[in-house]
Amino acid sequence: MQIAPGATLWHGAFLVALSALYLFAGYRTLRFTAKLNSGLLLFAVGMGVSQHFGADTLPSLAIGLGGGILGFLLGNAFYFVTMALTGLIAGAALGGLGSWLASGMVAVNIPLTIAAALVFCAAAVAFERPIGILSTSMIGGMTGMAGTHALLTLSGAHAPNRFLPGYLALSAGLTIAGCIFQAKSTKNLPPRQAGASPPRA
Repeated sequence: MQIAPGATLWHGAFLVALSALYLFAGYRTLRFTAKLNSGLLLFAVGMGVSQHFGADTLPSLAIGLGGGILGFLLGNAFYFVTMALTGLIAGAALGGLGSWLASGMVAVNIPLTIAAALVFCAAAVAFERPIGILSTSMIGGMTGMAGTHALLTLSGAHAPNRFLPGYLALSAGLTIAGCIFQAKSTKNLPPRQAGASPPRA
């Protein structure tokens, strides 16, 4: 399916903006980005399940949006669940990328990916700040890479395999930059108080 140029532009611009949020304010706004992670996850699950069962585009989109809103609200109610989700996403991405590269870019090792996701998930709860910084920086790096790909596609460069080393270098460089910036510019978030609005970092 071809993506319309306008949709690709908005897609790329959105991903680049999201990347900047995660890279430079991911930990500082973790109470928000954790909710965002939860919303995006349930949006994707809702869309995927409804399309799997043959729903049309508009009903599928409505189900996805409903799931996204629910996920965002649940993210506010269950902060530590969505904190763990942040680690889970980053761990799965790291494990999947590592196993894919180790196999000569043939396939992703599913057990290794799941194991990495679970390790990061537990670590994100136990060591909030360092894992929070690393996880949000990794998500920002990969989102920035995806946004770059979308914009290159719009420009007519369809990112063949020769672009892959540059993509990986871009993702790694953005992740490192995000980690350094956030480590130097943030402190531990104030404790989460039950029933209270999230305090500003």
